[in-house]
Formats: sequence, structure tokens, C-alpha cells
Amino acid sequence: EIKAYDRKVKKAVAKKNKSLADQLTKRKPTYTLDRLIKE
Repeated sequence: EIKAYDRKVKKAVAKKNKSLADQLTKRKPTYTLDRLIKE
């Protein structure tokens, strides 16, 4: 999930679309460790 998101950001940067790249970095998903704690 995060790898796919990083690819989107890289594509935006490569196309010199700085505004889209900035938006994507602000909305970046984070890891949740809830599942690991349950186990």
C-alpha cells in the first residue's frame, strides 16, 4: 500500500507536477500496528 503511494509521488515529481506531489505527501498513509498487537 505504501509502496504504491510512493510510486504515485515519484510519477508526479517526474512529470514536474509539484502541486500534486505536495498534496500526495501531505496525505501519505501511515502504518498501524494494531494487528500486530492483537497477535
